[in-house]
Amino acid sequence: MPDAIDRLEQYRDWYDRMYQSMGEQAGTPVGGHQQKFDLLVRGGYEPWMMLLDFGCGPGTIAGYIHPERYFGVDISQTAIGLAKGWFPGHRFDIYEIGRGVAFEGIDFCVAGSVFTHTPHELVKTCLDDIYESRCLHVGCKPMKVLFDILEGPRNDDTKALYWPREEFLEMAAPWFELEFMETFWAGRHEHTCFRGRAV
Repeated sequence: MPDAIDRLEQYRDWYDRMYQSMGEQAGTPVGGHQQKFDLLVRGGYEPWMMLLDFGCGPGTIAGYIHPERYFGVDISQTAIGLAKGWFPGHRFDIYEIGRGVAFEGIDFCVAGSVFTHTPHELVKTCLDDIYESRCLHVGCKPMKVLFDILEGPRNDDTKALYWPREEFLEMAAPWFELEFMETFWAGRHEHTCFRGRAV
């Protein structure tokens, strides 16, 4: 586990540097991520739902979601700073793995390109944190989810982590009932997307 934490920290540092360079560019992410939002809609998201954007980056889909129906978290402080500057009406917070997501009433969670970079040993903790976010009020709400992975033999490169499909589904099963939805390309990688619900 310490090795996994170290690799996650290295990845966080790498992303911080990338987001810092992004912050020097003009404009916001709005308009460049219609494909991600369309994927969310095909996965079952509806405008009335409270959305948890788990691994939100600088708010790449926030501009498509009503501010009162959105909450974004990310491990990168730089990304959260950019998101708050670009979308001051939306809610964002830094995610600390294993400490949960302190927000009530989540109806839908999207974790886009999160499990493609999170060390395998830490993914269970992330899934548990997402699962518990639906229970931070009186009673537990049903929650829909949309996750993606890079499908293939396992490796340890946090810039592109691969999973055997059945291994990922089996690991997620205590928390989520998932089904294959579709594949899509992002950059140089083909992602395998799953939709489902909390059990």
